[in-house]
Amino acid sequence: MTQANTTEYFSSSSSSSLISRSSVNDVETGIAVPGHHSARKSNTSRDGTLTCSDDDRRRKGRRSWIIAGITAAIVIILIIGLSVGETCCASQPVVQQQQQQEEEDGTLDMIVPTGSSTSNSQDDDDISNESGTNTSNEMQPTSSVATTTTTTTATGASAAATTLTTTAGTSATVTSATTTTNTMSIHTSASYEPISTHPITTTTPAPKNPYYLGDDFVTIDELGIEISKGLSVRLIAQTGAKVLYANGNMSELSWHTKSDAAGIIPLNVDHPLEDGYVYISNSEADDSGSGGVYGLYFDKYGNITDCKALLTGTTKNCGGGITPWNTWVSCEEHDAGQCWEIDPIMERTAQTRLGSIDGGKYESVAVDNRNPDRPVFYVTEDREHGALRRYVANGNGWGALHSVDGGTTTFLHILGDGTFEWTTDEDIGQESAGDYFPNAEGIQVHEGHVYFMSKEHRMLIILDLDSMTYETEYSGMKFYGEGYFGDEPDQIIFGPTQKYMYFTEDGGNSPGVYARYGGEKTYFTLFQGINGVFSDDETVGIAISPDHKRFYAGIQDAGYIFEFSREDGLAFE
Repeated sequence: MTQANTTEYFSSSSSSSLISRSSVNDVETGIAVPGHHSARKSNTSRDGTLTCSDDDRRRKGRRSWIIAGITAAIVIILIIGLSVGETCCASQPVVQQQQQQEEEDGTLDMIVPTGSSTSNSQDDDDISNESGTNTSNEMQPTSSVATTTTTTTATGASAAATTLTTTAGTSATVTSATTTTNTMSIHTSASYEPISTHPITTTTPAPKNPYYLGDDFVTIDELGIEISKGLSVRLIAQTGAKVLYANGNMSELSWHTKSDAAGIIPLNVDHPLEDGYVYISNSEADDSGSGGVYGLYFDKYGNITDCKALLTGTTKNCGGGITPWNTWVSCEEHDAGQCWEIDPIMERTAQTRLGSIDGGKYESVAVDNRNPDRPVFYVTEDREHGALRRYVANGNGWGALHSVDGGTTTFLHILGDGTFEWTTDEDIGQESAGDYFPNAEGIQVHEGHVYFMSKEHRMLIILDLDSMTYETEYSGMKFYGEGYFGDEPDQIIFGPTQKYMYFTEDGGNSPGVYARYGGEKTYFTLFQGINGVFSDDETVGIAISPDHKRFYAGIQDAGYIFEFSREDGLAFE
């Protein structure tokens, strides 16, 4: 017997909801058994067939929209991810290009010494590796990495603030490579921050032979100077500040006040390029006993390794000169001044017999060593009637200038017919000085000629020692290129090829260092101050390294010592 299916309908609200409880026939017996309960929405058609309800359709629609939304979100995320990745990859070369451009323009944090010795030493090593330079433990030339060191900071130095007082009464904070805070007053008419301990480079000049200084200028605002295009410059010492060594340490001594004349002596006189050199600098401090002589020591690559006091207790050490046996003579410029000999290698000093017993305002020394057994020393005196002294030594070497049985002294007597003679009468020599060369300054000897400056007359006097004739020349009359010489000539040195004679300037609005080209008697500018920053100051301390590739000079009252080098890597002439 067959039993019909039983279906129960429940209505909820107005919609037709069917909860079916159906019976199914047993497969083997055919007897109806209770079926599973199922709940669903459905509609029945007019003919009684079961159709899909609106709720089913809405459920399926929502499911479709959800799936579509998830798919769209995934696609959008993928698109955004790809776009961000492309943007990052594209921006990297732009940043690198911008950094490279800043390095070339010299604007990328190139001169402020802020880092520690550990971190910056690593940075320097990375730069050396990238530039292909030697990365061994042996120190390499500073000048050889000038183009890379402009973007690095000084190693091992913490920045300290120094207050500079300007004539306008304002103060400028200066960052320097020193571990202490020092205060000094200098008179300037503009505020600036002289903080470079690494080379600041200009544009490398086109190949020229010869390379003329001052052909064009590049302004270095950080140092208050403008320099000849094609040079690099760095500040290596500053009055009142510790000196930064190449290994990152600082000197025990602070750099002295009133730097003046300087000279360079190789540490190995037989092989001057092997063992470094010492830059010897006078201190013209005028308080009694506050002057002296100091040495800044370099290795053979031009890296600073030490700073020492070589002579103390003297007063107003102004000019000087180097002897044929590689010692330095330092001259005191006061009424009772004397000339002192300093040996920077043996570290010994002695008063010489170059000055008079009573002393004088001695300035500079030069030597005619054509006869090594009888070297002839010439000494200038910076006073209106300061005679030019000529001292013929008995022998050479240490002791020749301060032996009790020393040489003979005579004085220059200028005659009115273009000739001169030597006299033993100092009064005649003093009268001649007042008439022809008052306030004599720097002096040099070259190929049988004595060159010396008269500050008062702004004149170069040239003595021919063989013909006993002389000629004069006003300083800076024939100028080439940029710059100008406007005040009093002071110290002078010859370059290694003797082509140029370099000289400093005392006073004026923009004191500088200049070069005289001997063949044409033409003058050039190596550097000078800008905008009256160093007005009424004086340039000092000119000297050239044994390899002739580093030129040193300073500004006295400001207290700076600069190192210049040619960007083409060639030597100064």
